[in-house]
Amino acid sequence: MRILLLPLLTLFCCLNAQPINYYISPSGDDSNDGLSAVDARATLNNLPPINKGDTIFVAAGEYLFDDGVSLYGNGYVIQGRGMDSTIFKNNGGANNGDANDDCDPDSGEASDVDWTSDSSTDYDDDGCQDSTTEDGDDDNDGIADGDDDCATGDLGWTSDSNTDYDQDGCQDDSNEDLDDDNDGSLDDADSDDNNIFECSDTDNDGCEDCISGQYDTSNDGADADGDGQCDLGDVDIALHADANLISFYALPEDGDYGVDNIFGALGSNAQKIFGEGEIAYNLDGSSWVGSLSDVSETSGYWLIVEDATSMQVQGLPTGSVEYSTHTGNNLLSYSYSDDQSLEDALSGTDANSLTSAIYGEGIMAANIDGMWAGSMTGFEAGSGYWFVANSPYQFEYNAPASGALFRLAQLPKPPKVLEFTQSMNQYFYLITEAEIDGIELATGDWLVAKCNDVVVGSRHYTAGSMIDIPIMGYVNDPNMPGIQDRTSGYCEIGDEPQIEVHRSNGEIEEMYFTVDQDSPGGKGFQPFGHALGRLNNKMEKPVSVRLHEAYPNPFNPSTTIKYDLNANVNVELAIYDVRGRLVDTLVDEYQTANSDYKVMWNADMHSSGVYFVRLTAGDEVKTNKIMLVK
Repeated sequence: MRILLLPLLTLFCCLNAQPINYYISPSGDDSNDGLSAVDARATLNNLPPINKGDTIFVAAGEYLFDDGVSLYGNGYVIQGRGMDSTIFKNNGGANNGDANDDCDPDSGEASDVDWTSDSSTDYDDDGCQDSTTEDGDDDNDGIADGDDDCATGDLGWTSDSNTDYDQDGCQDDSNEDLDDDNDGSLDDADSDDNNIFECSDTDNDGCEDCISGQYDTSNDGADADGDGQCDLGDVDIALHADANLISFYALPEDGDYGVDNIFGALGSNAQKIFGEGEIAYNLDGSSWVGSLSDVSETSGYWLIVEDATSMQVQGLPTGSVEYSTHTGNNLLSYSYSDDQSLEDALSGTDANSLTSAIYGEGIMAANIDGMWAGSMTGFEAGSGYWFVANSPYQFEYNAPASGALFRLAQLPKPPKVLEFTQSMNQYFYLITEAEIDGIELATGDWLVAKCNDVVVGSRHYTAGSMIDIPIMGYVNDPNMPGIQDRTSGYCEIGDEPQIEVHRSNGEIEEMYFTVDQDSPGGKGFQPFGHALGRLNNKMEKPVSVRLHEAYPNPFNPSTTIKYDLNANVNVELAIYDVRGRLVDTLVDEYQTANSDYKVMWNADMHSSGVYFVRLTAGDEVKTNKIMLVK
């Protein structure tokens, strides 16, 4: 016999004095009363109410039932006529009528049989047997039994963020849950029942007992500065004049991350804040405007201040943060209050293998053959970093080891005559070899970069390691007169800085920087990036390159660029805008010696303004300025 029970069969329950037998047969007719085999009906449609003790005898066959029909009643049986089988038996529980039964077999789901619903077998009276897989939520609060600390707890409620903050299946506003946020501090003693990071300071050490998310007075941190805030959630950043690359390892507990709130205490001393593609201006010392309205736990920022000061942010630690990078330059935070070595922080992450370089404030690390090289050896709490991603990836910093007291080694401070202003525009020469007359430089020497005879960067030399020389660029922003004045004469796009070695004995040697073939950048200054190469005091004969003035200049919409080569070299001829962004690449190939190379640039699709022609031939870089006028 095959019975097709489509959506629910509706047969209402009422009491009847005498049990009734109904007969259903494929040869029947629904106009019959169905009270005998002779007068069998063809379907269950439109049967009278089915009551306790009634039996429906079903002959072998296939049946189709109308939509919207369900069986409902207490203690009836559907029996296969002519067969020794019970198709369905309703056990007559208090709430087992089909309309109230969440485990009604007519729905097509397999259901337990031969049991009776009561308080011991069916706690929530939903018609599903508790002791089997049939009922995975015995108290019907929305939390699965395996995750429910009160699997047979309060009835008549549903777990959500308002009724069950910690989602443990125990109702907050009752005696069922005495620790609503599950931080280990009972609600009666908890200063905030719905905040895992706030509960008390029972040991009076100035640190929140639940700063870790669990009540733990032995591991609640320290208050090194004595400001009443645990260091873990207490951001203290020392700011020097000009550009500071910062981030936050804690943010306000109340969720107000607005720049007014975060930087308001700095007043007019703070001039501008730059994020990745975002900026905020301080109008009058009391209000900020611009595209940057709120700081983020994932982002780093350039903060420009006129005078040295400090800033504080108190709140909840950011801790483990997931970063999503895009190909190219990503300005990211460092999310922990403890410093950490670069290897420890990134080991095993995609950032360790898919990042070509990391730039901090005046420091850098380049990924060379899977090893990090440069002045940057780790991450410092409160600092921001530029990650140069080869392709998009996601990562989290490895958490500092518990109780770790790692502190980054401080780079030697340059002598006063070699000091320079930190700029947002910074380039680096990463030196693979440095020799004077074939002899390696000595530890204690200073590598110095100059533009226009102005010191724009310096680095203490350590023999046997790759050393980077920071090179700072001009900040042409009249809205920041301080840093504009203090970077006057600094490198501009395409400038080739002069490199000197200041020996520990007082001698000064002029050095020549030769770019490595696999260098990511060239000798000419760029606002962002680095070049890989060697330093030597013996000038090798350079490739003679001449870049002629473009004509016409100014122009609209096209101009001709002429250059000469006296050797066979790799040549790149490119156009950049005033912000140092690549606009167009006109030549990128190996060329032979020739005195009459001509290339036309059509700028019909570009806007009016100043552009730079940059010719790179071997190790030589030449730059000219052109102007498009429409």
